[in-house]
Amino acid sequence: MRFVIVGGGIAGVSAAQALKKESPASEVHILSEESLPLYYRPRLIDYLAGEVSLESLVVYPEDWYSAQGIHLHLGQKVTEIDVTAGRVLTATGERVPYDALLLATGARPFLPPIEGLQEGPPIYVLRTASDAQSLRKAAQEASGALVLGGGLLGLEAGRSLTKLGLSVTIVEAAPQLLPRQLDQEAAEILRRRLESMGLAFVLGRPVERVVAGEAPGGKGGGVAGGPVKRGITLFLQGGDAIAADVLLVASGVRSRVELAVAAGCTVERGVVVDDHLATTVAGLYAAGDVAQHRGVVYGIWPPAMEQGRAAGAAMAGHARPYRGSVKSHQLKVAGVDVVSVGEIDPRHELEEEVIADPASGVYRRLIKKDGRLQGAILVGDISGFRELQRQIEQEALA
Repeated sequence: MRFVIVGGGIAGVSAAQALKKESPASEVHILSEESLPLYYRPRLIDYLAGEVSLESLVVYPEDWYSAQGIHLHLGQKVTEIDVTAGRVLTATGERVPYDALLLATGARPFLPPIEGLQEGPPIYVLRTASDAQSLRKAAQEASGALVLGGGLLGLEAGRSLTKLGLSVTIVEAAPQLLPRQLDQEAAEILRRRLESMGLAFVLGRPVERVVAGEAPGGKGGGVAGGPVKRGITLFLQGGDAIAADVLLVASGVRSRVELAVAAGCTVERGVVVDDHLATTVAGLYAAGDVAQHRGVVYGIWPPAMEQGRAAGAAMAGHARPYRGSVKSHQLKVAGVDVVSVGEIDPRHELEEEVIADPASGVYRRLIKKDGRLQGAILVGDISGFRELQRQIEQEALA
């Protein structure tokens, strides 16, 4: 059997490992458009801050793949899937046949539909190693930066930019930080801690227009002021403006579904898959950030790994159904530990146990339903996190 995996991230590599384990004699090919083998994407922020090299983020060097019997093809972008012929076409003109194919194409940064917002200096995104290199080079020549988005990536990247000596303002349309992971109380404690460490925030102020180059109304690092000469200016709802040398857009991601759509797969937010990670087209599977399982696109590392393993086993004919994952986020910004697991119940409709000490920056909230643990939010003190996560997963996936 000949298996082809499109994408060399954690989902694709986990699937390749499972395939070789379940079917040692099979031929496994990974086609990756990136120049590096699998690297730990969440730690690109450490590279951005100048704390590690890109090479140190590589999980498995190229010779590891050879030793595993996996054929790794770097710099190979797949442009088309010929389902009838059972082969893929690459940008270099190669035709690669397959018996079963896994789409592990991941996701791309989302640019909100804001006038003037388009990728290209002085506007940057942060998803790949190449993105990180471009942003780091620009940051080394800048004094101030704006970050559009107060989610996980925005906060971590913002802190990394401050380590390079930049003044950083994070702009978030929602009235709080981490709106998908924290309730309002936890978000407020986190904001105060981060402000004390030098980060500035503009919350609840959607951006209406983006102008590159010199523009009136902004003052680097702050709202309002006179004309300034900066690389980028954001005009906010209400008439104020804010300017800086560079802008990082950290407004989430969208699944890369183009190949799946062209191949005839059912696609919603992601490529729809069943518990075996099979798509609606025979012989095609999907896993990781591109896949939508039971209505959910997870977009984080652990579920991508689990899905990849399940997909590889299914492709090899040894199905081990994937039942879903509990969303779990762990963040550390400037020494502030933040954990969000499972149901966060932002409206406080469920049972809860809360310990809040804003003065010390500690907030612990356990969310329960009928006495059973459903979720947890921890800020400042994350002791017992692993045990709480285990209990929540047991309840959710029972």
